[in-house]
Amino acid sequence: MEELDTPQIITHIEKDLNHSLFDCKWIPCSAKFVVIGSMPRGTGTIEIFEITAGEAKKIKEIERPNSFKDLEMNSQVYITKEHTDIINSIDAMGGNTANCGAPEIVTGSRDGKPVANMQPVKGETKRDCWTVAFGNSFNDAERIVAAGYDNGDLKMFDLRTMSLRWECNLKNGVCYTEFDRKNIPMNKLVATTLEGKFHNRDLFVTCAGNGQVSLWKYEYPEQRHRTDAQGVACGVPGKLTRLQRMVISSQPINALEWNRDHLGLAVATAYDQCVRIIVTTKLNLQ
Repeated sequence: MEELDTPQIITHIEKDLNHSLFDCKWIPCSAKFVVIGSMPRGTGTIEIFEITAGEAKKIKEIERPNSFKDLEMNSQVYITKEHTDIINSIDAMGGNTANCGAPEIVTGSRDGKPVANMQPVKGETKRDCWTVAFGNSFNDAERIVAAGYDNGDLKMFDLRTMSLRWECNLKNGVCYTEFDRKNIPMNKLVATTLEGKFHNRDLFVTCAGNGQVSLWKYEYPEQRHRTDAQGVACGVPGKLTRLQRMVISSQPINALEWNRDHLGLAVATAYDQCVRIIVTTKLNLQ
């Protein structure tokens, strides 16, 4: 790549606040963003900022008795107790879409208490289930549950046959799984682990504990699949190229979100109590 085409990561605006920050989100189709955090006295804050004349100006602030950790909040409409130990993950499927089966909820815990029996056979060690996800629910009969465990196991259960359909080990605890779409024949499954490996994305940013952001590009292979010795088609992975890196904070970065309306514009928060507007140039050339 020519040096003139290399993207640059620039801190456009830096706003110092007097409390801890945990998450940030853009307000669609605007120059506004929301930041949530916690005051030293333990109360939670929601602040709305607007980018004006090269500055981030606060236009609204809301304080609540309890600290906020993320921006997704819902009201309780149903409660039941089905586990004797901590519930690590929950997913739901069906009921509101035609030909996608009955409404069901799947939960993952460490107590091994099943409704559909997916617990280990006698003699096997029970692992802590960290994440669950529905998928392959393209008619009234088919449905798959993907489950990730603390020891790195990733298992795919077939609810129609009540059997283990596929499994592998990712060497690190699996903390999240998700199908690309729940109501189509299963195609792609994303799994994230404690090691932090990445999935196919053309351009993405990683945030490090030393305050560094790195810009990566995924390069596709010449052939998407090959045939192995048994005649089975196997996927061919591409490779990752780091385009740029920049230290923007003296503390770990805990949240970053791209602006969907403006290519290269992002907002980030860090443990140094600063919110930053970041501009990444020349992404259109990649």
